[in-house]
Amino acid sequence: MPRSILVVDDEDLTLRTVSRGLRQEGFEVFTAASGEDALTIFAEQKPDLTLLDIVLPGIDGVEVLRRLKQSNPAAIILMMSAYHMVDRAVEAMKLGAYDYLIKPFHLADMIATLNRACEMLALRVRVRDDVEQARGRYDFGKVVTHNEATSRMLEVARKAAEYRSHDDPSPRREWHRQERFCQGHPLR
Repeated sequence: MPRSILVVDDEDLTLRTVSRGLRQEGFEVFTAASGEDALTIFAEQKPDLTLLDIVLPGIDGVEVLRRLKQSNPAAIILMMSAYHMVDRAVEAMKLGAYDYLIKPFHLADMIATLNRACEMLALRVRVRDDVEQARGRYDFGKVVTHNEATSRMLEVARKAAEYRSHDDPSPRREWHRQERFCQGHPLR
């Protein structure tokens, strides 16, 4: 399945050239010439990637980036500009831009950057799928026991599995306390 990309630039020549190069590489391409159009197309088409110019009429690219990230924090957005605006580039990266390209750029460089972004996207999908698959495998709710010690042990294990902070050792202390309790009691 081809990856989709939204290309946003107010310069028609750049829009056509980049779009043609991306189509030749197998991307499904959506285009927008303004920030407002970009927001609408992004919401409707939900592209895998976005290539976004910083300088746009109306809503500028950094504001579009901010709004896109608010609506989809996982969106992969590459910024581009013909102007060397270090402060805007830094702001874009802080807002979550994947990369920043300076125009004019070689299409091969842009494609290489987009391919790295696609690899990251594929890894995100794989991790999400693995987490979903593992969630069912390690569900303590499927264990049935009438043994009170086993029930307490499973509850401690469930809490440990949900434990996210490494600063508070209390769930581990509870686990060791339960483990000592269970050592003398055979599981029934």
